[in-house]
Formats: sequence, structure tokens, C-alpha cells
Amino acid sequence: LMQNSYPPAVIRNEKREEYYRALMAADEGEISHFVELVAREVEATIQTMIEIVQHSSECSRHNVAEQLSRFDVSLRREREQREQD
Repeated sequence: LMQNSYPPAVIRNEKREEYYRALMAADEGEISHFVELVAREVEATIQTMIEIVQHSSECSRHNVAEQLSRFDVSLRREREQREQD
């Protein structure tokens, strides 16, 4: 898949037996179940990737907000220190 610019199909453990059955059927010439299984797993993999990216973005936004807050506190302390001097 990836050699042709498609995303990977991560076959989850709970789908392993179904994958092997579909693969054996594909070896016999019946590829429809294999194609459907791979398509579903590609879709599930893409969904997982999207969730990871969204979570990563949320963490990054939170991290940036936290750093800005610390920077703001630091600037206020410096300003207060200068005003006292």
C-alpha cells in the first residue's frame, strides 16, 4: 500500500484470524473479503492517526498556553522588580 502512496493498514490483533482467512481466500482467487478487510483497516488506521494528531495539537496548544502564562508571570515580576528599584 505505502509503495503506492496509500496509508498503511494496521491489522489489529482481534482481526488477525479474519485477516488470515481473507488472505487464504484471496490466494484461491476470492479477493473481495480481503479488499474489504484491508479497506476497513486502512480507514481505522487513518482515524487513529487523526486522533493522535488532534491530541498532539491539543497538548501543544496547552503547552504553548502554559509557557505564555509563565512568561507573563516572569515579565510581571521583572516589571515589579524594576518599579521597586
